[in-house]
Amino acid sequence: MNPVELAGAFARHDVSYCIVGGVAATLHGVLRDTFDLDVLVSAAAENLRRASLAMTELGMSPYVPVKLEELADPEVRRRLREERNLIALGYIDPASPLRRVDVLLDGPFDVEQVIARAVVRGGARVIGLADLITMKRAAGRPRDLEDAEWLARLGREG
Repeated sequence: MNPVELAGAFARHDVSYCIVGGVAATLHGVLRDTFDLDVLVSAAAENLRRASLAMTELGMSPYVPVKLEELADPEVRRRLREERNLIALGYIDPASPLRRVDVLLDGPFDVEQVIARAVVRGGARVIGLADLITMKRAAGRPRDLEDAEWLARLGREG
């Protein structure tokens, strides 16, 4: 999924969001391959309703039979995380399976503050550099730790 395409649909539906993950790292200057787009959205019920409308407008369908709007309830998110290990609601374009978006609602941070600190890069709202480094380090996977080091280096070099 093209981040500008997603940003346009989210803007039309007034969705509070920011792009995270590998695409965010790329938009901050790390050379990295990834084909899915990770997006952090506010879990407010009305915001999730608007995000769902935007995803439908883009022709995207959830991988699992869960409606994004249902995830406004923290208890539902907790149960799905524990029972199904669902940390993101994945969307796919049935007509083009390489168009994928993972919608995250939680993390080891204050979602609303991370979204408020987002910056515009490449025509889309992207997680701020310091928050992305923190998120990558918290993920702890080798590729994320490598991204975090590159991002920290880019931050020091300006």
